[in-house]
Parts: sequence; structure tokens; C-alpha cells
Amino acid sequence: MPTLAERGQIPPGAKVSDHFAFAELTVTEHRDFLDEQADAPPQVRANLVRLAVDVLEPVRSLVGPLRVSSGYRCPGLNRAIGGALKSQHLDGLAADVVPVELDLRDAYLRILQSSVPFDQLILEFGRWLHLSAPYHAHEPRRQALMIWSPGNYEKFSANDPRVRGV
Repeated sequence: MPTLAERGQIPPGAKVSDHFAFAELTVTEHRDFLDEQADAPPQVRANLVRLAVDVLEPVRSLVGPLRVSSGYRCPGLNRAIGGALKSQHLDGLAADVVPVELDLRDAYLRILQSSVPFDQLILEFGRWLHLSAPYHAHEPRRQALMIWSPGNYEKFSANDPRVRGV
């Protein structure tokens, strides 16, 4: 008889790492996509484990607990919220997080100055941090970006007046 993992089903509350559960990396408030989100393809599930273990756990050890606001997005959900066509969220390689114990600027700087192998670190709209892992067999690009208006990514600058207030 196939295991739950072989059937593509993950029990509620299943952990993908010490501090992150599968459910929190696939959560959505868009009820139309709940089943599709929970039924992530096997490669996405593997990527979520890699994202949690290689990026989110090391970041958590630097900045403290993280609240995940968005992780994996099924294609329908990504379209519904206006996500990028090639978003790493679609592959289970990205999560939007908010540090619980630090402000965004301080958390961003700690992550940037660390050796965490992130692919992208983006301060988004002064409200959350986008963290991603590199695609399999790719080196982390360690892109340090910020975005204040849709589609307009800029190189991160700690001295930018918009950053000082977050």
C-alpha cells in the first residue's frame, strides 16, 4: 500500500523543517484554491522542504520567529493575486515572511550580512520580506532588492528614506 507521501497527501500539521509546517507554506485565504494548494505536486513539496531547511530555518536563527504570509502558490492562486508569471512561489521556492521580533529593516540587514544561501531577498512594499531558494543545481544569486510599486524592482539601499521607516 502506498504511503501518504507517495500518494501526494501530507497529513495536517506535518513539518517540513523544525519550525515550519507544510500547511503554513501552502496557506491561502482564497477559499477557491484551498484544495489545489494542499495538493502541491511532488517537486513543489520537495522544494518547500529545501526552502524551509536551507533558507527559512537559517533566517529564523538570525532574526527570530517568522510569520509566513505566502509560500507556495498554485497557478490559479498566483494569477488571482497578480503574481509574477515566473514567480518562484509557483515552484515552492519562495515565501513572504514578516519577522515577529525585529523590524523589517533590521531583519533585512541581518540576512543580507549573513551567509544564508538565499536566491532573492526583497523588501516588498515596506510590509514583508520575500525570501527564495535557488533552483535545483543553481548557485544562489543573493539578489538584494526592494519594491515599492508593482513591477518596479530596485537594488536595495539601506540609506533609502523609504527603508528607514520600516
